[in-house]
Amino acid sequence: MQERLLLKMNPERAVLPTAKLDMFGKRVAAHLKANQTNWQLYNLATLFWRAKGEPVKAVNCIRQALLRSPSSYKHVTLLHLGNVFHQSKRSVEAAIILHAAIDHSSDEPESHWTLGNIYSVLGDYQRAIMCYKNALRLDKSLPIVEKNLLAVECHVSVNQALSEVMERLQELLSDLEDAKLLKQQRSRIESLVHKYKSITNIAERNFGTEVGNRIMDLDDRLKSLVDMVKTLSENMDFEKRVLTKLNPQEGECLFLEEIDAAVLYSSFEHRISDILNEGLNLKKGENHPLPWHPPMCEEDFRRKFPQIPNNVMNNFLSPGKSNKLKAQPSLMKHLREFVDAELEADEELGQRIHAALEKELGPRHLLRAFAGLYWYARGELRLATKCLLSSLLVCPEDESVIPLTAMSSMLMSMGLSEGALYLALRGIESNMSDVGCNVLLSSLYLLRDDLKNAKLHLQQAFLNRPHGHLRSVAHNIECHIRKLYHDKDFCESRVENGSDGDDYSSKPNLDQCIKVTKNK
Repeated sequence: MQERLLLKMNPERAVLPTAKLDMFGKRVAAHLKANQTNWQLYNLATLFWRAKGEPVKAVNCIRQALLRSPSSYKHVTLLHLGNVFHQSKRSVEAAIILHAAIDHSSDEPESHWTLGNIYSVLGDYQRAIMCYKNALRLDKSLPIVEKNLLAVECHVSVNQALSEVMERLQELLSDLEDAKLLKQQRSRIESLVHKYKSITNIAERNFGTEVGNRIMDLDDRLKSLVDMVKTLSENMDFEKRVLTKLNPQEGECLFLEEIDAAVLYSSFEHRISDILNEGLNLKKGENHPLPWHPPMCEEDFRRKFPQIPNNVMNNFLSPGKSNKLKAQPSLMKHLREFVDAELEADEELGQRIHAALEKELGPRHLLRAFAGLYWYARGELRLATKCLLSSLLVCPEDESVIPLTAMSSMLMSMGLSEGALYLALRGIESNMSDVGCNVLLSSLYLLRDDLKNAKLHLQQAFLNRPHGHLRSVAHNIECHIRKLYHDKDFCESRVENGSDGDDYSSKPNLDQCIKVTKNK
């Protein structure tokens, strides 16, 4: 109720008849003037202000009603309060209030019915179905509840059917990609066979029997040589084949996207996801019960960290006005995907991390690093730094790349690329094959126009087969590198030819070309 002044809602026309609304309000006001201790009059006043669309005044009347109503009837007033918050687009708080109303009196169907409506809006359809069934169990003569229950059940069935269709489509897409690869291999083999037959036919026509026998002997040797070359080629071209398969196609580079530093972190989903779900004894689709607490990490910043020099550490402890850390919705979206349930709010993810830390359900350095990413996503620089430094203190040497990559990503998102590059290089020293750190380094070198190192780290990331969002980001960086290489090649040709008469509206101008060539 402390934020009631921020509430806004539309008039609820269905609560009271509009034609006699003003007369109703005058009568309630007159009775309240005569008797200011009657809680029922305050509930009637609440109805009036709900019909008028005045949530602040409605909440003030509800407060008075709660103060004066007996305990056995407080659920009536709480039902009004829940409706006000729900109509004001504060459905999460409304659900909490309705649970309190049901705790006071669990045999009122209206409370269960209203709570079902709230959960339907929040997208928690299983809880909505349970609430509707509870309302019908208490009162079977509620056709609107039966209608809502049927609609929600149909919606759940349609969602499940769509999910199955999407899974099947993904399987078909994978099969098509495999079939395309097999077709390409078959075409290549047929081409080699055709070429081989052409050579042997010419030899048989032009040489006699003795020479033909020698050719057959040479043919056998040639086959052995081809087999040896093929074996060597397969070993030497492994990197090229992997990169060709994983690199984006030309059509994927038509529209370049801005590189989002926030999602560049070391991948450890397979370890964290189990802890935040089964580790907390939560079934798939089950939400964590209230109350929710934030994941806090205690750390003394005066401790020395050999990986981080003072000039870099100062960026975290006392950032400038232009280097404030902003909230990162894209990162929060990725972190929420580690949970096998539809989260009601970001705070629920924080509670899961808090519970895992408190119960020590997994490696401390991983849980603290994940807590640091959570605060990073919320734009809390100091809290994120505490958790990541705490992770760095206890993590094994070969996994220090996890907190260092996250801290480097924070500096990059704040525009501090020098410090970000330093931390990323310290992180890659501990694990050269870390996909997230290699992708981050590639993007940092790309910012410095160092295409050689950007390409080198991107190839290292591709060799370790990135998946999920890191693969998408790596594809985007590859597209940026291709464009820069294309622009540089074009510029070199223009400077060498001295051409400036043609119309290249979509290309760099000659001055820019000269600058690019000099920098190279």
